[in-house]
Amino acid sequence: MCADSIPRLRVLIVDDSPFMRRVIRLLLEDSGRFEVVGEAADGWEGLHWTRILKPDVITLDWHMPLLDGREMLKRLRRESKVPVVMVSALPAGVDVHGEDPALVSVDVVVKEFSDNPLDLSVFAKELTTKLVNSWKAVQQRKGCSPSSSLYE
Repeated sequence: MCADSIPRLRVLIVDDSPFMRRVIRLLLEDSGRFEVVGEAADGWEGLHWTRILKPDVITLDWHMPLLDGREMLKRLRRESKVPVVMVSALPAGVDVHGEDPALVSVDVVVKEFSDNPLDLSVFAKELTTKLVNSWKAVQQRKGCSPSSSLYE
């Protein structure tokens, strides 16, 4: 199904840190462009809630207990093409994509914060932009033409 315009996107947040889940939720909801439909603390919960909630997009942490972000994404790709934006505190130089086909189209937002409030606003802008763009890319692959930008 193609949307004539970009709807309010339904997001599932998958991160083992309750603090980060809260930060991401607040940033996304504050933008007015997203509805957080669920949260998961590990990859197994993420897969479970993805199947039930059918979100438009997912934010996914890389390092988590039980089932990490990479393994969750590999399993998810066997059953769904839902757009995923990796949100993680990755060290500089780590290649999250590697040669794994499940990771090729995944965008990344690095968690880097300081006491400077501007850092959080930059993080929010990058995250919301990448979530929307990943959703648009899936729509275009389905033959849809979503409107050009949410951020004009």
